[in-house]
Amino acid sequence: MGDSSFLEGLCAEGRYRRVGALGSGAMGEVVLVHDDRIGREVAAKVMRDTELSEEDRGRFVREARIQARLEHPSLVPVYDMSDVSQPEERAWFTMRRVRGTTLAQILQRLGAGDDSTRFGRTRLLAIFVQVCRAIDYAHSRGVLHRDITPANIMVGEFGEVYVLDWGIAKLLGATKDGHATASDIPDDELSQTTEGSALGTPGYMAPEQALGELDVTPAADVYALGCILFEILTYARINTGDATRERISQTIEGVDARIGKRFPDREISPELEALCVAATHYDPTKRIQSAGQLADRLEEFLEGDRDMERRQRLAFRHVRNAHAALAEGGAGRSEATRELARALALDPENAGAAAELAQLLLEPPEALPPDAKIAFGRWVEQARQSAARATASRYLLWLAFVPLGAVTLGVRMPWHFTAVAICFLVASVCALLQARGVLRGVTTTVVGFSAAALGLVFFTPAFGPLVIIPPLLATNLMYHAAHVGRRQRVGLTLVSLGATLISFFGDRVGLWPSPFSVSEAGLVIHGGLVGMPPDATWWIMLVVHVLVATVPALHAGGARDALVAAERRLVAHAWAVEQLVPESVRRRYDGSEGVISDTGV
Repeated sequence: MGDSSFLEGLCAEGRYRRVGALGSGAMGEVVLVHDDRIGREVAAKVMRDTELSEEDRGRFVREARIQARLEHPSLVPVYDMSDVSQPEERAWFTMRRVRGTTLAQILQRLGAGDDSTRFGRTRLLAIFVQVCRAIDYAHSRGVLHRDITPANIMVGEFGEVYVLDWGIAKLLGATKDGHATASDIPDDELSQTTEGSALGTPGYMAPEQALGELDVTPAADVYALGCILFEILTYARINTGDATRERISQTIEGVDARIGKRFPDREISPELEALCVAATHYDPTKRIQSAGQLADRLEEFLEGDRDMERRQRLAFRHVRNAHAALAEGGAGRSEATRELARALALDPENAGAAAELAQLLLEPPEALPPDAKIAFGRWVEQARQSAARATASRYLLWLAFVPLGAVTLGVRMPWHFTAVAICFLVASVCALLQARGVLRGVTTTVVGFSAAALGLVFFTPAFGPLVIIPPLLATNLMYHAAHVGRRQRVGLTLVSLGATLISFFGDRVGLWPSPFSVSEAGLVIHGGLVGMPPDATWWIMLVVHVLVATVPALHAGGARDALVAAERRLVAHAWAVEQLVPESVRRRYDGSEGVISDTGV
């Protein structure tokens, strides 16, 4: 049944049977035993056989009693202990057997790059909050741990968290609720804790512990918790000393808990860094004042952090949906744009989603999606209506010259003159109906243009094909060519060219008498369609040529102003989109090329 020296005392009543060893320490060993009375396995901590001083025995018993009075889910409960009135017997006590991994082992594996532990930062911080709550409870019962380290924190398989090793715990004068500490627990004013000696683990003990001060407070445990928090966030110890003397010296001088300065490549929240700094302040009075307060502030952060994690997970799903939509092509681009916008709304710091959204917004697709085609069609029609208004005013001006010319010059070829009036009237009506949105489409534009061109052809006998007809045909084509597609523009150009040829060769095919003759004496215009009184003809020619010279300039200026306004809108839109994307992506789409600079701004 095992070692007889071990069975002495512990197994005197035959209640416990040894099963195996669990571990050992400076003053005793921890073994696994079976409690036959209850029928369960428990852990037993037993003093060694070696001769230990009465002081060591008192400390061992004191540890058992302190641990027994702390009833908390994260503190291992004590079930039984030896009869301390028999000093000749080995002291022992039994407690719950805990299974799991120490926080020191978890952090060591994470620091080595092993992610198989399944311990993310959020889970580690949640474990740390449980430790803070346990320590805060101990403080409320008048007990300081004084040796909180990752090695003394056990994480069970099912989420249990235990704070172990209360061997050097210190008793306070009174508990948080005002009750005095139990008088049956020996004080620790022993030779080992006289002023000038240090109790604790170098690297985790507070400066006041390292200096051997007797009146340590709960702030000492808060300091150790701050050191552990730093290690959870960085996988590195806050105290970088190698030897014990170096660690104690560095503790006394003060540690640097600024993670951003020591690990600039780590993305650690400023709130967490501030907690590390506040918990490890050299001055105990300037530290976070309780483990409970540290737990509260961490839980506030975790609530926001958990919300951010949920938002990031949802954002990832939207990005994945966007990729699937883009893979479909066609209309999937609009769905991808919406999905990426949703991802950024959930996670504004998602640089990947921002870059992809910028690419979709700033780089036009090779082919317009159906919805965009409809919107573009509406814009084209609005542009045609705007052009039709200007064209209608010009055709009405031409139509006004018909009666004016008839009265001023006199009509010689009534049927030609009537054809001119009818053609200009048809062109004016088409332009007016299109300007008002009654008629739509390029067909109306082509009909109005052709009617105007035909009217100019019939006007050829008035002054011949060399004087007025060419500039009027040119301005007529200019007004319409800017508002039709490439194929329609070719068609209008051919119509204008045909009208020009007909005006030159109409007399050859008998459409009208020859309106001009050329000789060595010069070019002679023969009035055919209308009479040519010298004064009236001079004034009519002057007005027509002034209009021909100025009206196209007004049209070109209006087109240029519309282009500048459109460019300004595009630049403003691009700038607004650029504010959504990271600086590195923004530089790719700086919009510096192709922007009209002379905008009058």
